[in-house]
Amino acid sequence: MGDLKQGLGVALEAQRLDWVEKFITYKESMVAEMLLYCKTNALEVVDDRQFRSKVLELLIKIYKTVPAGRDRDWAGLAQCYFLLNKPEEVGTMLRELLDDHDKFGRLMAMQIAFDLADSEAQQFCQTVSACDDLKLSDGGDTGVTEGDVKMEKAEAPAGDKKKECIANIKKILAGALGGWERDVVKLWYCSIGRRCPD
Repeated sequence: MGDLKQGLGVALEAQRLDWVEKFITYKESMVAEMLLYCKTNALEVVDDRQFRSKVLELLIKIYKTVPAGRDRDWAGLAQCYFLLNKPEEVGTMLRELLDDHDKFGRLMAMQIAFDLADSEAQQFCQTVSACDDLKLSDGGDTGVTEGDVKMEKAEAPAGDKKKECIANIKKILAGALGGWERDVVKLWYCSIGRRCPD
């Protein structure tokens, strides 16, 4: 592992994206760890902003090679989109998670929305919330206000459940949900064997 990380560091220093990709994907069982290592180094060590953006684009490409589902690092992918200021892509990703029709997708989408809200990038969150992929199918909006913190009912038909999830995502992005709702998402996230978010 040390040799791969050292090689990746040299590739980043030399600004060789082809080598960066080879070192990240060299050993399949270590791709997730190498992605995290590369992202950390790109943010902390790489000074050239243009090259850093290219590295983040490469990381997105590699994240997307993992089939959608529990194995994909959705939070890492969202962070790359955030760092590249790509709110539409985040909206598309959240919709993809909600379209899976399972608890994992819904709760992962909520966790990502909480992470974005915590970043205090209000304009980014507003743009994500307004993107086409998070529009309610009947054309209506949620009318989220700061005082509107009630979570939607948990039991509903599939179509209504998706609308409720989208409404809750919009509330989270608007900063209108927090406290115990966030704690519930954290507990679930830890219960499926993922690293607990801060």
